[in-house]
This record gives sequence, structure tokens and C-alpha cells, in this order.
Amino acid sequence: MSRKRIESGIAKGAKNPRAKRIMCVETGVIFEYQQEASDLLGLRSMASINHALKQRRFVAGGYHFVTGDDIERLDTEEKRKQYLIEVEEESRLARQRALNNPEYQGKS
Repeated sequence: MSRKRIESGIAKGAKNPRAKRIMCVETGVIFEYQQEASDLLGLRSMASINHALKQRRFVAGGYHFVTGDDIERLDTEEKRKQYLIEVEEESRLARQRALNNPEYQGKS
């Protein structure tokens, strides 16, 4: 994308051809692009949303985010609750593996 397009605002927000719709799993709200989610949820940076999108168990401002096919897959509150349960279990197992790893023993 050219610098001129970025500076003029032509490629910002929903006009950006690379912008992806994302959904906040906890609320079920679908945003047209990451900056919109960041602004409306009061997050300091959309970088945390990007990080949360790349790693299921990470959160941005206490929220989990999904994109693409996961938006349609998590179309009901019950499915979103189940997703959050699965993510929490993955996080618990990852913490347990880290605690049992001798490489991490004694590190704070």
C-alpha cells in the first residue's frame, strides 16, 4: 500500500483492503476492523487485539477475539461460552506444562 494512500486516509479502517472483520467472543459484537474494536472497547492499542487473534489463549483488555470462519462458528452465546471454556482449559494445561518443565523451575 502506498504511503500516499495511507497518509490520505484512503486505506484506513474499513476502506483498508486488508481489514478483517473480528468478533469479541465475550460480547458477541462483530467489528469491521481492529481499530474500531480497540476504540469502542477502550483499549490502548490494537496491537493487543492482533496478538490475541494470533494466540487463542491470549486476551486484549480481558477480551478474546476471533476472525474469519470462527465468527460464523461461534454464532450463539452457548457456542461462545464453550469456546471460552476450551480456551481456559488450554491455558491451564499450558501453565501446568510450564510448571512441570525443569527449564522453568526456580524462575520467577
